[in-house]
Amino acid sequence: LGASPSLVASVVVSKFDDHLPLYRQEEIFRREGFFLSRQKLANWVITYYEELLPFIKYFKKQVYNSAFLSKDETKVSVLNVKAPSGKPSKNGYMYITIGDTYDKQTQRTRSLVLLDYIQGRSGKVLFEDIGTYGYNSYLMTDGLKGYLSYEKHCVCWVHAVRQFKKILKIDKKNIHALGIVKEVAKLYDIDEEYRKTLLSGEIQTDKFLAVRKTASDDVIDKVYELLDEIRNSYSPSGAMAKAIDYLDTYKAYLRTYLEVVEATPSNNACELIAKAFATGRKNWLFAQSVDGADASAFFYSLIETAKRSDLNPMDYVEAICTFGPGRKTDTEWEALLPDKIDLAKLREIRALRLAAKPDPSRATPYNFVGATR
Repeated sequence: LGASPSLVASVVVSKFDDHLPLYRQEEIFRREGFFLSRQKLANWVITYYEELLPFIKYFKKQVYNSAFLSKDETKVSVLNVKAPSGKPSKNGYMYITIGDTYDKQTQRTRSLVLLDYIQGRSGKVLFEDIGTYGYNSYLMTDGLKGYLSYEKHCVCWVHAVRQFKKILKIDKKNIHALGIVKEVAKLYDIDEEYRKTLLSGEIQTDKFLAVRKTASDDVIDKVYELLDEIRNSYSPSGAMAKAIDYLDTYKAYLRTYLEVVEATPSNNACELIAKAFATGRKNWLFAQSVDGADASAFFYSLIETAKRSDLNPMDYVEAICTFGPGRKTDTEWEALLPDKIDLAKLREIRALRLAAKPDPSRATPYNFVGATR
């Protein structure tokens, strides 16, 4: 494969978790006395990506087998994807999907993060994988209108009150905007309160859904009562009217999350991943090719999956690169999922590497390639 799993894992995590683009990593290696061009580093990453394609397909299937999905997207530029003008397309996105499944027995949620490179946000693109994998459960989004046709659509409350918060930045004493924002904040307190009792085993899922819904419905009813009281006090073309209109438009979707154990009032999990990706994007700016974008998406998926699973991203990426190539069956692939992977085997390999001693009779110099520990 050209480089050891530990080296590739180090390159990947440095780029996507520490936001160090490959040209900076090239400079770091050069200071240590090694000439590893950014092109070589990129080729190693893509080589491992290609070896892991069967696992990627299995991983994606598992994401769409989840009980609940959250989706968002963030811009990405790929140089060899051209717009009609001949310039690089500005219509590229990293499409973020989080698949969550709560296990009643373990009282834990398996969370898988998937990033895909897509072109455009048409309905055909947004629903392609949902159709391919037959997903028909609940979906949380930021309210992008392309999703409105989806029957089990949940809309994020953070986005629902965003316009009210903008008003408060200009007018901190606007009692109407403040009242709406404070009322909606109660939804998060309610979810947190009852979710703690669910995860501690004090209540079961049915009870959790019932008590959370009762308490949250009262709050949502109050929000819309406040809207009815204030809507005639503002100009139809003003900022407050725009904020009210958003809540009216998405009214049918703002309670849907209450039907799902895994769902919270917001899509913040996806938003945080999008923001982290955008932070790195400021440093590395673009991908050279679609293969590069696809490889980046996959390894970024592993890193974010590890974080949501309380795993060390370096450990998880290195373990996938170590044990993934050559595996062929679903059973073997399942053993690589974050809730199943045995990191003790990885630690054994590291211990053997650290314990290795040079051959005293060797006449030619060693050429070490790849190991980062």
